Amino acid sequence: MGRRRQAYKLEKRGNGIWYVVGTTLDGRRLHRSTRTRSRKAAAQRLPLIVEQEEAGTRATFSEVTNTPLEELLAAWLTSAATEVSSAQGDGSLFETYGRHFLRFFQTTVRICDEVAIEQYKEHRLGQVQATTVRGELSALRRLHRWMKKRKLLSALPEVPRVPKRATGTAHKLGKRKVIKLSPAEMDAIIARLPELTRKGYPVRDFVTFVRETSLRPSTVFGLRAPQDYEPGAPLLRIRDENDKARFGRDVPITDRARAAIEARFPCDGIIFPEFDCRDALRQAGRAAGISAHRASRLSIYDFRHGRGTEWGTTGNLIGIAYLMGHKHVTTTKEYLHSNLEEAQSVLFRTSFFTSPAEAAPTTAELIAQAAEMIGCGREDSNLHGYYPTRSLV
Repeated sequence: MGRRRQAYKLEKRGNGIWYVVGTTLDGRRLHRSTRTRSRKAAAQRLPLIVEQEEAGTRATFSEVTNTPLEELLAAWLTSAATEVSSAQGDGSLFETYGRHFLRFFQTTVRICDEVAIEQYKEHRLGQVQATTVRGELSALRRLHRWMKKRKLLSALPEVPRVPKRATGTAHKLGKRKVIKLSPAEMDAIIARLPELTRKGYPVRDFVTFVRETSLRPSTVFGLRAPQDYEPGAPLLRIRDENDKARFGRDVPITDRARAAIEARFPCDGIIFPEFDCRDALRQAGRAAGISAHRASRLSIYDFRHGRGTEWGTTGNLIGIAYLMGHKHVTTTKEYLHSNLEEAQSVLFRTSFFTSPAEAAPTTAELIAQAAEMIGCGREDSNLHGYYPTRSLV
């Protein structure tokens, strides 16, 4: 026997909003916001909420502009560009969100409809991870606030939260792993890159500059002349708005990096135009003798990681963090990768042999070397006289 239908009533919550609570005919628990702090307005909305809830739809109390969704999203992205720098990655990320919104909702009315928004959340959780969906829903709330501020929407719709335990759907290939490149491998790949791509982008100079500076590609694409660099300048300027962490600073650059950036002059404005260099990198990687598996996954970020690891041998994490644009050295540690060369270097520095070509000495040889070092059978270096040979075994 099903649960008895209870009378619907209004309850005021801690945020001051009135909610309709009760049980529907089919036994579902109803808990809907009236989206108002007015008791009178909430009482007027109660019958509509109950009627549409039992009909399987959701009531909406907001009036929405009839502007086509594509035009609306374009205006929103243009407005958001003044608040969020595209060099941070957020600008292009919002464009991606906008494409998802347009593909799913299709109309301005649906993007403000609570039922459609709930369906969007469930649809996306079946495709991507929960963290991605949280970002998209956050952007959707931002869009609604933007619309309300411009009187394109009379009341904000309720955008659901992603449950804390929700995981979503991971990509079938998993997260891309960094391809660890040694300095020699990075230089070999650069040597086999064409000077320009088929579309005329300066791929060799760009990759060389990233390899030398370890700057984020988005930051390099955001460099402007003469604001950030002029030929002969001792330092490269990184503006706050051109850095993901908003870490404005002046950084020194190597002669090789200077040659790569000055090859782009004379120019006024953008120094390195934005482009995708993955295909060129992967072809050059195969030509440089990198294994097919590693070459097929090469990315410009691997050069940033490779340079960070190369700098890591200095042990100066504070300096490396500054160069790479990290405000915390804990972030820098994620870019320093262990490798065989450094392991051999540690071993050779603490052993009697000094190069990989030398074989490890036997125990007897080590004892003989130790005896010779302490002056057995010879005058001691302290000039206090002759010491007799002592047996070490």
